[in-house]
Amino acid sequence: MKHSPKNLEPNLEWFEFETATVSLEQAELCIRQTPRTAQQFVESLSEKIGLAMVKVPSGSFVMGSSRGELDRQMNEGPQHRVILSEPFFMAKYPITKTQWNVVSALPEVQRKLPRFRASNRPVEKASWLDAVEFCARLSQHTGRSYRLPTEAEWEYACRAGTTTPFYFGQTITPEIANCKNTRPYGTDLKGESRKKTTDVGQFPANAFGLYDMHGNVWEWCQDHWHESYEGAPTDGSAWLSTDEDAFRILRGGSYDYNPDSCRSAIRGRIAPDFSYDTGLRVVFSAVNPESSDSSATEPLDEMDILICCALRFDGHKYREAHDLYPRDITERYLQTGQWQATKLELLTEFFLLQRALCKWDLAYEPYNSAYWRAFRELFFLLCTSDIPDEYKTVYFPGLYDRWQRVYQPRLAECVAEVRRVHESIDYLSFDE
Repeated sequence: MKHSPKNLEPNLEWFEFETATVSLEQAELCIRQTPRTAQQFVESLSEKIGLAMVKVPSGSFVMGSSRGELDRQMNEGPQHRVILSEPFFMAKYPITKTQWNVVSALPEVQRKLPRFRASNRPVEKASWLDAVEFCARLSQHTGRSYRLPTEAEWEYACRAGTTTPFYFGQTITPEIANCKNTRPYGTDLKGESRKKTTDVGQFPANAFGLYDMHGNVWEWCQDHWHESYEGAPTDGSAWLSTDEDAFRILRGGSYDYNPDSCRSAIRGRIAPDFSYDTGLRVVFSAVNPESSDSSATEPLDEMDILICCALRFDGHKYREAHDLYPRDITERYLQTGQWQATKLELLTEFFLLQRALCKWDLAYEPYNSAYWRAFRELFFLLCTSDIPDEYKTVYFPGLYDRWQRVYQPRLAECVAEVRRVHESIDYLSFDE
């Protein structure tokens, strides 16, 4: 059955999964598992074969790697903030050979597709042109506009809120990802190198519920290759050029690459008609641009953004040390894709952030880092946010009193100090 391409509203269901956090403790690798939930739907490819699509929430992140990241490549910078204003759906796993064969049997759109021996392992010999044809046939079959992810979408989905080299933490090993391990990353611990692909979903997922984003197979993106992020889009869109023969982007590394080439920020590229251990996962936009549904997600207001900043930047250590971190806000966001908070939760975040900012050390981060620029935005929000005094005095009488007497003047001093020390940096203006 054929459909005209449009983003039909899927029927979502919750699923449970576990994430893993890796750390080195007394020279031993420690893996902590955390149960989570996310939303998905299963696209029917045939009577017995489906394609699980996970909802990736809207949000923002800092794209690229920091200068201090081990084995960083020059093409991974400069770091820049990207805002993805709408949620989207991404394949839970790389496309498997079985799924590929079902779609490759559908009517041709522009080119023939190779076939593979059916298995639950990912496709590993697909060119970019093949991947685009796969999306076209899938769209024609389902009525949804499937496509390759943009490079920004891919990294945002891979990181899932993390800023470490891997969504597992500072390192990975073959116990949690299918990669070569002849040169371990951030540790001397070596492990087995499988030298072949593995069934999808064999290793822990990230916080969005996506599997195999590190290793197994390289994954194609829409974008044309650029040598750096100078001039890159900041809205999550594909960065294209007029050269149709330009190299295309690959992300994620593969089973045949060491961990340094499987990092969240790693960028690969080859010609669009070439392939080696290259696969794909598909996406489609969650919001139909032709829809007039008034229930579509509204833009985040100022207080939503404040909560978003609170969960992403400084103050984490302070909240955790005093058992004040609002984990329920985080869980709600991961489950619904929206920032939701009670007035009390919001006020808790507001005051704790103000306290953390008053202790801000200008020497902690260079003023031109992405981390610093994010703080500049947060300073501005805190200086301009207007929470009625009656809420402050009812819920936090003691803290509000200290805020008026101590923290608010200190914040003003910080702002003045920032202006004085970095007055030549335009983006540090707090008056806009």
